Amino acid sequence: MPILSTYHLSQTEKNNIETLINLSQIFDKQPFSLPLEEDGLYFLLYEENKLLSLLFALPLDSHTLECMALTRPDRRKEGLFVRLLAALADCEPEKDILFPINPGNRLAVAVMEAIEAEEIEREHMMNLELAGRPSFASSFHDSWHLKADQKKGSSVLSYTLTNIQGQTAGQCFVDLQKTRGYFYGLEIQPKLRGQGLGTLFLSLVLSHLSSLPVPQRPTSLSLQVSGQNLPALALYKKAGFQITESLAYYLY
Repeated sequence: MPILSTYHLSQTEKNNIETLINLSQIFDKQPFSLPLEEDGLYFLLYEENKLLSLLFALPLDSHTLECMALTRPDRRKEGLFVRLLAALADCEPEKDILFPINPGNRLAVAVMEAIEAEEIEREHMMNLELAGRPSFASSFHDSWHLKADQKKGSSVLSYTLTNIQGQTAGQCFVDLQKTRGYFYGLEIQPKLRGQGLGTLFLSLVLSHLSSLPVPQRPTSLSLQVSGQNLPALALYKKAGFQITESLAYYLY
């Protein structure tokens, strides 16, 4: 069974991957998504033009690859994933390999245990429906103001929280993706933490998003947060975000 490695998928290969994903979702009764447009490295294992298994590797930094893998339900436990993993290790021998796994997926967890990968962190996907969201910010920071910036041709809104003296308290970003937005990069200057500025900042950002013109306005906002970041989890829950999915990260 040949293994094809490529950085650029043909339309036929994309169709084959979508078929494999649909088969697996029906069998496993769990969602699975793959960024088919990302510039990562794909390993595809075929038998008579039928895609049996795939491995996708996306560089996180110069030392680490984030990987996702999938095998046809009727061809599992045949060592196909191990073959693809070996092909990746041969191609990138010095890289750490990180697998995001749904901790509720017993088969995926068993595979990680079989290859002796170590769970190092858990993260949560959270979502907020912007329509009808409750107001949650305090009102004692009147001297702080929100600045929004979006470069021409970019889908990313950049936000900063500043005061009248020009001091910047923090920054964050929202990537507008049609009717959804992806929120990331929220950071408050260390010396200004513990004063409620994170709550104020997030509230102002949510209000700005809700005021955008309808063609640009997202109906919901999603984010990813570490399970170890308890202050951030508390802030997002206070704003109305709900956990929709949890991921366990395994290092191989």
